[in-house]
Amino acid sequence: MRPETEKARRLLEESNSTLVLCSADETITSCERGVRGLLKLADEKKDLSGFCAADKAVGKGAAVLFVLLGVKEVFTAVISESAKKLLSQNGVTVFASQTVEAILNRKGDGVCPIEQALGGTDEPESALGIIRETLRNIG
Repeated sequence: MRPETEKARRLLEESNSTLVLCSADETITSCERGVRGLLKLADEKKDLSGFCAADKAVGKGAAVLFVLLGVKEVFTAVISESAKKLLSQNGVTVFASQTVEAILNRKGDGVCPIEQALGGTDEPESALGIIRETLRNIG
């Protein structure tokens, strides 16, 4: 694990953040739920090439955004199989405590709506529109 990933992991565990991104000289944190923090960075055209990330849970939506933002390494407590596959196919190293079939929705009674909406999509650029549309629909 890169030192930046270890730093991000430690900061995630010690704070109320849901997402921590670290490079050699910059740290970005977010307390937003789901993919909103990552989507905000993508909308700002933030170049995170070479950054490492720690995220509480990584579904396919977060994986798409990590790829588009240029993140190189990700640590997470839980990752979906499809997110792990997408990250691996795009050269992003993953450290996960647990791999699950799918990320669940907030109620825990079904699949996360973004994970579900991205089911058959493996192209990050086209997936971005699906993420935005799904977020609009769920509010």
